[in-house]
Amino acid sequence: MRRLALLLPSLLLLAPSTRAPAVPAEPHGRPVPEAAGPSAGRLLSELPLTFVDLGAGSVRYRATAGSTEVGFGRDGLHLALTDLAGTTARWGARVTFPGARPTQPVALDRAPGIVSYFRGSPEEWLTGLPTYHGVRYRQLWPGIDLDYTGTSGSLKYSLRLAPGADPRAIGLRWRGATVTPTEAGGLRVATPAGSLIDQAPIAWQPGPGGPAPVEAWWERRADGAWGFRLGPVDPDRPMVIDPEVVFTQTIGGTGRDRGQDIAVDGLWGNLRGGRHLPAAGKPHKRLPRRRGP
Repeated sequence: MRRLALLLPSLLLLAPSTRAPAVPAEPHGRPVPEAAGPSAGRLLSELPLTFVDLGAGSVRYRATAGSTEVGFGRDGLHLALTDLAGTTARWGARVTFPGARPTQPVALDRAPGIVSYFRGSPEEWLTGLPTYHGVRYRQLWPGIDLDYTGTSGSLKYSLRLAPGADPRAIGLRWRGATVTPTEAGGLRVATPAGSLIDQAPIAWQPGPGGPAPVEAWWERRADGAWGFRLGPVDPDRPMVIDPEVVFTQTIGGTGRDRGQDIAVDGLWGNLRGGRHLPAAGKPHKRLPRRRGP
């Protein structure tokens, strides 16, 4: 059974400028040759990530970053990764929060678009689903919120610690994946469907002179989860720890995608498109379909 997925975002930022861009100059005033403009793929990969509200269920929100679908639920994150080479089946992985309080994520910042899934009979269709720019797990650990935002090619998350919160409580455990440190200070999350990079953490505390950086490193805990080792901090000030997960930046589903129609409305300039997704490319509400070792 095929399904038609209709996405209605506003792409006003993609409108080209009518003025020629200024040619940059080197420090001594010699003109620098003008570089080629960014590709359409790059522009699309930098669009804000949208989180679709699925309503009630074990997976409340869903986002698609590159070729990876991410579901956000009370029990953590559900990832469905696609092997673009086609050598393995779609792979499922999980991120859980050991020691955390079970928390249903809540939406952040309403996005302008809506999403509709037309699958099966009309009674099974999901139409007019609202989208958001992020989700938040409130008080996941005492005094600590976890926010997820991002772009079409990466998933960004921020841990926001209130004054006095203990950063040692934070733990992220991957299931269905092998996690190893990288030379750049990040984590490589390897699965049979490909690898993700959880980049080196950046941490800071606000202060009267602006953000004060705090040294931060990934650290494997005794229970197998990954947490953070931090340099000196002021316990009386809040703190933010800000890693980012980079996904493969691709456009489309896992099978053959076909654009059936496209139109731009005359009022706002919104781009509307429709496409068919073969069975292998369906975004499932229940994630993951398969779990790794």
